Amino acid sequence: MPSKFQAELDVACAAVQHCAVLTKRLQRETVRQDDQVKKSDFSPVTVGDFAAQALLTSATHGAFKDDKFLAEESADELRQNDALLESVWQLTQELQPAFEKSSPALVTPASKQEVYDLIDLGGKNEVSNDGRMWVFDPIDGTATFLRGQQFAINCAFLIDGVEQIGIIGCPNVILDSDSVHEDQVDKDLGCMIFAIRGEGTWVRPMRSDGVLAEAKKIDRHGEKVKIDDLIWSDCSTYTSTIQHLHQQVASKLYTPFPGVDLFSSLMKYAALGLGRCHIVMRIFKYSSWRSNMWDHAGGVLIFEEAGGKVTDLNGKSIDFTQGRKMAANYGLVCAPSSVHAEVLKTIQETLKAYEDTNGPIPYSK
Repeated sequence: MPSKFQAELDVACAAVQHCAVLTKRLQRETVRQDDQVKKSDFSPVTVGDFAAQALLTSATHGAFKDDKFLAEESADELRQNDALLESVWQLTQELQPAFEKSSPALVTPASKQEVYDLIDLGGKNEVSNDGRMWVFDPIDGTATFLRGQQFAINCAFLIDGVEQIGIIGCPNVILDSDSVHEDQVDKDLGCMIFAIRGEGTWVRPMRSDGVLAEAKKIDRHGEKVKIDDLIWSDCSTYTSTIQHLHQQVASKLYTPFPGVDLFSSLMKYAALGLGRCHIVMRIFKYSSWRSNMWDHAGGVLIFEEAGGKVTDLNGKSIDFTQGRKMAANYGLVCAPSSVHAEVLKTIQETLKAYEDTNGPIPYSK
């Protein structure tokens, strides 16, 4: 039975898969060069970010002319760097034949000026609560991308700030594995995990020929997990969170830390949706810190449609109506719905004990 958003899903899944081909090729070139450059430099990851965002926006804008966009990158850097623009433009042109042969056929940028305009449709937008909107993170996990490890392509579709579709392309995830590891990289094109509100979470292998493989529905595993079965997922190199509190909570729940050790936020949501981990949390070092919307929109839906539950540290549902930052939510608690209340209580008790001894988490630096 077709989805209520079948047209949107077909366009977005095809565009994500094509961008997976592009970004994986760029990643291989980066690793061969052994080029540990920063994102602000003229590097393959920078080119990939801009090109993928332009292509994702062009495909969805071409199909749904009146829709709005919100995305990580703006075209400001491109406007100041002709060589960078030329590289981005050439990549979009190289992908044009694949996009045009897709079913449905996808639109690509028609000029360098259009590359600017398409990127800025999302990169300059500050509003997320008005009508039909696409949210993109073209390459999530820059640091691990540069090392040849896991990264994600995120595409979410919202109506009035409510997630309706979530798609995470994972070009390096091994579909038939029972875990996700930074250094266990698929030789082909990995997989795509996606969800439609009220219709479940699905997964399919990605293909380099542009054909969308048959998707398999994922069991609502988050409704069945017991407290003794929990698998944690964190990042051992994060500097934005209070890691020793994360470790304390993991210890109280009798699960190893960091567990499934992943850098990318969206890779964690993919692992949650696939059932390869069960808990992701964030206690930020400063109470003023808020997450970027594009790191979570779509991913939350993917986990919830697989039986998970996602709140902030106060137990509030995640609010995507606040613009580029998730201004209404401090911190994060992702856990199976069967045990979320118990996990949240453990986190809150751990945080309260810390603040009773050390005082409230500071507002900012």
